This record gives sequence, C-alpha cells and structure tokens, in this order.
Amino acid sequence: MSTLLASFEDQSQQVHIELWEENHPVKPHHHDDAVTPERKEAVVIGGGARCWFEGPSTPWGSLLTASYPRTGLDAWLASSKDHSHSEPHGLTVWCLSLSIDGMTSGDLNDGTNIIVRRAESAKTNHPKISVSLSDEERENYVLISGGAHVKWSSNEPGNLLTASYPSSSHTWTARSKDHGIPSPAVLESYLVALRHELPIRSQQKYVLVDFESEESYPAKNHPTQTTKMLPDFALTGGGAVAHWGSNGNMLWRLEPGADSFTAASKDHDLPDPCTITTYSVGIRLV
Repeated sequence: MSTLLASFEDQSQQVHIELWEENHPVKPHHHDDAVTPERKEAVVIGGGARCWFEGPSTPWGSLLTASYPRTGLDAWLASSKDHSHSEPHGLTVWCLSLSIDGMTSGDLNDGTNIIVRRAESAKTNHPKISVSLSDEERENYVLISGGAHVKWSSNEPGNLLTASYPSSSHTWTARSKDHGIPSPAVLESYLVALRHELPIRSQQKYVLVDFESEESYPAKNHPTQTTKMLPDFALTGGGAVAHWGSNGNMLWRLEPGADSFTAASKDHDLPDPCTITTYSVGIRLV
C-alpha cells in the first residue's frame, strides 16, 4: 500500500518534495526491484529502503543489494536478500519526488534539466565503482542524489551493499562484497544531477546544494546514524558507507526522512564491529 508520509519545501517555497512509502510483504528469500508508487506528476530523484527482520522469528537479518532510480525517474527501486540462513522478510521502499513551481514534470524531466549518469564495475568479489559528472557537466549541473545496484545471480550466494554515498560534490560511489562464500558480482553506481540554473517564469533561478555527513561512534556490530539537513534546504537524497574492517558489515537500512537521512548496517555470522557514515543531500533555490 502506498502512503504519502511527508511534504516539505525549501526556503524559497518553490521546491516541493514528497516522501512516499511502499511496504512489500514478507517473501521467503529475496526481493528483486521492489518499487515505490509511480509519480507521473513529479520527478523521482531520491529514495531508500529498509529490510524488516526484527524479532525472534528473524534472528539473522536480511541485507540490501540495491537502492536506485528507475529509468524514466518515475519510481525508486530496491532489492534485498537473506544470506547463508533462510530469513523471510519484508521490505519498505521510499521515494523522494521533486516538483518546482513554474516548471512542469515534463520540463524538469526533459533530459536536460535533470540528468542521470551510471557506471558499472568489473565482476569481482568486492566491487567498487564511482560515477562522476564530466568537467563540462560540472559547469552546469549539481549532484542531488544517487544510488547503487548489485547485479548478482539468484543461483549464486550473493553480493551485498556496504556503501552508496556522495564521495564528493560531483561523484557517487558504491561498494559491495560477498560474505563468507565467494560470489563475485557486477556493481552499478547511479548519479542524479540537476541543472544549477533553471529558467522559471522568465527568471533564472540558481540551485544551491547542501551536503551533510556524520559518523557513528563507537564501533558497533549493528551501527546506525542519522544526519540532518541544514535548515532552509529540502532533502533530495542520501546514502551511507559502512567502514568495515575484517569480515564485513553490510547495509540493511537507507531511510529518508522529512529533514534527515538514517542508515544502518550489521555484521552477519562473523563479528566485525564498525562505524557508519550517513550522508544527506538537499537543495534550495535563490
């Protein structure tokens, strides 16, 4: 069932964001490309997902393998899986949809005002891949969100997300790993960018971007961290990186809120306490 959780604006009151939620019921082993509600009257520029495994009936936990924009920017996709142990679980997927006064969704999503860039890694046990705006694009666009997608095969043990985050103001980085059992995979990283000068009602409006990050302390087996936006900015995306050291600590929660982004990770079977850094990205017009 689709639910509108929140609507919020930037300081100019011209940027409007809606936060939508879709709950997917319990499935035996994994969710593949679970989708949020389609947003035809706005543009989906960010999102996230959370595995539901709390309680004695789900002791091991399930983990994320994807959180990324659907082609056409009309929905957000997420995937998850259990690992080594059978773990039926539900999956909640969120999307952040953008509208701007004086522009239709067609204006925004015309292929020039909002662009999506994607990069793909080689197939390896611990893939890492970054996607960046080109030098020319950096003169005209600002990064506002991003995502990641592990391309693992259902007949293999699987490969799990450990990071999906803005590693710079123009780069989105993704990381994943196999765990306990060799299972190389291909990893995709996605970047969503908005033109920093927008023609609105015969005026040029400029897009300012705020990047916030905060790391959890001390190291824990199941770290979590919430990072808030600066006031006056509207949240457009977020991400996280688990700073695992030896065995691995993987993401199970990437959750946008009205003014913040929350992320969590966990070790699995093999102990590996770590910290996690959570990022929030937001915009305002001037």
